[in-house]
Amino acid sequence: ASNLYKALGRDGLPAIVWQQLWPVLKHHIVALFKLLLKTATLSLEWRVAKIVPLRR
Repeated sequence: ASNLYKALGRDGLPAIVWQQLWPVLKHHIVALFKLLLKTATLSLEWRVAKIVPLRR
């Protein structure tokens, strides 16, 4: 498994932060995504993806 303290996302936060805060934030994040789907809007920053191939 990857190290949850080192895996930084585009937001600069390690995965452990999202894992620990998810119980508090999940309802807000789900509501945000429902609104985005309903209004068919997405910020330009969210349209960007960084794909990193991993060796097996």
